[in-house]
Amino acid sequence: MQDVRLLIYTTYCLLYVVTIFFSASWIEGALGWLGLLAFICSFAGAQSMYLKLALFFMGMACLLLFAFELPLHEISQYFTSMALLLCLLYLLPFIHHFMITSRLDRELYRFLDSNVKDGRHFYIRTSFANYILSLFIFLSALPLTYRFLTEKLQKLPAHVRTRFTSSVILRSFASSNVWSPIEVYIVIVVAITGVYYLELLPYLITLSFITLLLDWVFTSSFKSITAIEDSHQLKVAHKGKLSLLFFFLAGFISSAASIQAISEIDFFEAIILLIVPYTLLWSVCLKRRKSFVRYTRLVWYRHITTMQNFFILFLALGFFNEVVEHSGILAEVMEVAEPISTYPLLLFIGLQLSTLFLACVGVHPLATLSLQGLFVTPFLTVLEPLSVAIVLITSTVANDAAGTFNVPVTMMSQYTGVHPYSITRLNLGFALRLGGVGVIVGYLLL
Repeated sequence: MQDVRLLIYTTYCLLYVVTIFFSASWIEGALGWLGLLAFICSFAGAQSMYLKLALFFMGMACLLLFAFELPLHEISQYFTSMALLLCLLYLLPFIHHFMITSRLDRELYRFLDSNVKDGRHFYIRTSFANYILSLFIFLSALPLTYRFLTEKLQKLPAHVRTRFTSSVILRSFASSNVWSPIEVYIVIVVAITGVYYLELLPYLITLSFITLLLDWVFTSSFKSITAIEDSHQLKVAHKGKLSLLFFFLAGFISSAASIQAISEIDFFEAIILLIVPYTLLWSVCLKRRKSFVRYTRLVWYRHITTMQNFFILFLALGFFNEVVEHSGILAEVMEVAEPISTYPLLLFIGLQLSTLFLACVGVHPLATLSLQGLFVTPFLTVLEPLSVAIVLITSTVANDAAGTFNVPVTMMSQYTGVHPYSITRLNLGFALRLGGVGVIVGYLLL
């Protein structure tokens, strides 16, 4: 079954790449039927959380399908809306593989371990390092940073070590995801609102740094920490290697933007086309091509064993969204909710608080974002889509730091042995600040 899924997933992604250049009804039809087949094959081996969410959305979609008497012969086209996102998730590991084989992640931690003055300085240095690393390897940055910190802070009491690691890792991770070009939530929000990523980028980067700096301001309590293992001086050669990370990311975004401008395709479609050749080119320049290719071949099969979770969830989400759109129910929702558009600030605050609350009671942010997307879609004709997009992104990403049952928080709970609600309590203020800044900026842009 695993070999079958590998073939189906790969074909689905390749066929989507074909649709970027060639628009034909038979190609899109084939993509839809292949998506349906991928959805069915993904049941085997899917984790319980993803399976339950997928069944919930498929169940709701089927009820609407029959209630509004939508034509059954067109259901295949409902399995294509999430193809871009699935293709992006399929290809993202190439960036992770490049970071590992190029050993640039080691240079980042060498920077983290150098010239440390006190606990507050170490917190800021760790926050910045994890921020940069999260932009490249996403969730994989969490265990790497945690292992490093447990070694550096082994002399501290357990409760202090837990507070330090849970705060610095999750807050910097959430801050980086506010504008990360590989953040899933941003891709979904862009699809919901129709706002271009490059139009959002200046505001998101500004918001990201504001929340990061605010977190550093509130770290004075860590200044008294002195039980940190001795650090070393950072050599000039290592500083040069570290700067390659910034050139890699800047080149990646600017190259994708150039492809978008030249070919007039979507920015994230340009990302999909760019990931493999760009990482391969950098591995050649750094003389790591053989190790990059060898490592990718070694772990690729293992990567596919997790893809069924994404395929079953996002195909179900896409099916649900398409059914809702074709049913015309959004027009009815707008008639009922139209008075809310006269109070946009209350709408934005409601989006922020509902996202955080639902994450704390077990509702996955992807499910919340999908439902919120359906709710706000009618308002996009009367409210500035850019403002709505900013609020949705910051509200959802805040869960990376404080959402009790969100993946990063549960990972930290496993590492530290502390209950997820305790980690939520530690980072709740940060999450409210992040969402609050997004609400303020979104409201000012109306």
